[in-house]
Amino acid sequence: MPYNKELKFLGFILKTHGYGGELSMSLSFIPGRELMTGEPLFVMIDGLPVPFFIESFDIKSEETAFVKFDDINSIDKASRLVKCEVYIEEPSCLKQCKESDSLKNLDLEGFYVKDKSFGPAGEVKDVIDMHGHTVMVLNYWGKEIMVPLHDDFIVSVDEDEKVVVIDTPDGLFDV
Repeated sequence: MPYNKELKFLGFILKTHGYGGELSMSLSFIPGRELMTGEPLFVMIDGLPVPFFIESFDIKSEETAFVKFDDINSIDKASRLVKCEVYIEEPSCLKQCKESDSLKNLDLEGFYVKDKSFGPAGEVKDVIDMHGHTVMVLNYWGKEIMVPLHDDFIVSVDEDEKVVVIDTPDGLFDV
């Protein structure tokens, strides 16, 4: 049976934590909302997303969290999930943004940009179309950098604070 929910990569299981089935995981981003008890996270097992329901989820830093799943109550059960990728179901508002391409329609000029990995990335000077691809033109330490306005790179957009958080591949800002 095909799986048709939209999932976003959240991170991967690093190791077990304690003896009661808790796991330490790396985060590729911090979810923009609190993850609730009973909410599913999807663990990739043999190429398939398998839902595990959250018993507890504690963010420890920008890069790590402790997660405890229902029915995973021993180190033996937990160790089977080590090194597995973890995905989260995308919020409906994010799905709507993707469907309508509303990111491309936002006036981002003047927004402050922060990269999740290294911090300040400058201010958006312009948003342009380059051969069918929308890019943000940033002033990064006095140099012009172009960042694709693509769902894979945009972590969040806060219109009230005028902040865009991005997660770009290594080397994009090496000029």
